[in-house]
Amino acid sequence: ESALHQPLERARTTHISSNVEPNKREQDEIIRHERRGVMVVDGGPGTGKTAVALHRIAYLLYNHRERLASTGVLILGPNSTFLDYISRVLPELGETGVVLSTISELFPGVTATLQDSLLTREIKGSDAMVDILGEALRAYQVVPEDSATIKVEQLYLTATPDMVKAARTRARRSHKPHNDARGAFIEHFVQSLAEQMANKIGADPLGGKNLLSRADVDQLFDELSETPAVQELIDAFWPTLSPQSVLAELLGSEDAIAHAAYAYDDETREALFRPTQFDGIEAWSAADVALLDELAVLIGMPDVEAQEEAERAAWKEQVSDAEDALDILSSSMSTDNDDDMFEAEILSAHDVIDAEALARRQQTLDHRSTAERAAADYTWAYGHVVIDEAQELTPMEWRMVFRRTPSRWMTVVGDTGQTSSPAGVDAWEDTLGEFVGERFRVHHLTVNYRTPQPIADLAFKVRKSVDDSAQQTESIRDGEPVRFLDHSDEPLEAGIFTDDNGRLNAVIDVSNVEEVKGLEFDHVTVINPVDIIERSPLGINDLYVALTRATQTLTIIGEWPEEFH
Repeated sequence: ESALHQPLERARTTHISSNVEPNKREQDEIIRHERRGVMVVDGGPGTGKTAVALHRIAYLLYNHRERLASTGVLILGPNSTFLDYISRVLPELGETGVVLSTISELFPGVTATLQDSLLTREIKGSDAMVDILGEALRAYQVVPEDSATIKVEQLYLTATPDMVKAARTRARRSHKPHNDARGAFIEHFVQSLAEQMANKIGADPLGGKNLLSRADVDQLFDELSETPAVQELIDAFWPTLSPQSVLAELLGSEDAIAHAAYAYDDETREALFRPTQFDGIEAWSAADVALLDELAVLIGMPDVEAQEEAERAAWKEQVSDAEDALDILSSSMSTDNDDDMFEAEILSAHDVIDAEALARRQQTLDHRSTAERAAADYTWAYGHVVIDEAQELTPMEWRMVFRRTPSRWMTVVGDTGQTSSPAGVDAWEDTLGEFVGERFRVHHLTVNYRTPQPIADLAFKVRKSVDDSAQQTESIRDGEPVRFLDHSDEPLEAGIFTDDNGRLNAVIDVSNVEEVKGLEFDHVTVINPVDIIERSPLGINDLYVALTRATQTLTIIGEWPEEFH
């Protein structure tokens, strides 16, 4: 039985320790906690963290229905399997406006298909990328070394480095995103060209005041703004950019990386380099998603709501124009036809162009649910955000998530003892303090509803080896001893399957240990634990996760480290 289904109810029907009732009270307090801010539900595997979080979502959606119905709730999970399971739980609660996503799906229109090395993931996840991406963007705001000369209406105009630099300074001082600041650059740069042109054509041969008026200079400004040669210079010195183009050009160029990451060592620069196009198609890794989101903020993306409003206004204007045309056409047909007996047989233009097309358009713009609109808009501000397996989020991913909740109202679920991400969470205080100061509270759950005590004891020995401060959870159930085998008589492949008794089994090795996070199985077999440990600097945490997936039995095949006996 899944830990998502009422762990508190199961506890009442099981002979358990006296710790369960206090733990139940704490769970109730978490579920009904009304204080705004970040709530961290921390606890080892099987302590019912996710179940508590789901009950809290139901409670908040019920008690804050009006607000959350319009802003929505974002639930971030570790993988698609986990989210598929959650999606079957939430409808039973009768709630709407919930967006389910993984971190790698959080930037609309981007799907992660590539795998980065552990070192690359660590670097891309670190907050050093804020500086690197900033430098990469500034490289597009170009001041040429030499002057550029263009010909406009038989006159030669010169764009000097000083002119371009002054325009760049004006644009940067606007403190707007790159694409939004382009207007300030254009205004100052073209104004300089317009005044230069005015000096050429309006100079008084007798040395007096320029013969052109302010209005004349403004006219030159408008004309130059539309001149192809001037537009080419603007695009060269301050181009319109997209997050995808900037990141692709950065990661795919050793020179661009050397410029943007000049303050970092060779190993860091080498780890960032990789082609981002395969067969002409851009491909991204999960770690790239937060970088694209960061660049979207630096560059500036179109406002989705403003775009939709503009589309609606444009559509209404088109409809109005079309209706006027149809009225004129119908009127003309009526006037031309003098025989009333044939009027009923005349096919009116209104009969040909009916409301069906309009309804389809309006459905596209106006009839999406809160969840559908939120999922398509990277600027959406959610009323509440829930993160499961939050210990895996990197600093760059935390920045991405907090941008989606300006109110900082979140429920964070995780266990730092299970961190496997090379740039994941070591301590909640260090991670959250940067974003919310002291506006967070950590609740520790200590009763294990899932894992039999023999398995929990073994897993705790693994956990304790890397964290002396770790607290052991107390299981509500006894169970079979862990089985240790030197080898298997039958070849085993990593994966998940249902046995003849309908029990869910998992065979876990180094290849799929990350994929089982957040899941649980009746029977678990872990193959070659030493390989899992040696997989990464956080390999012991990975092994801890693998061991604690079991709800019934655990079998270890291969060498088992002596210090964990």
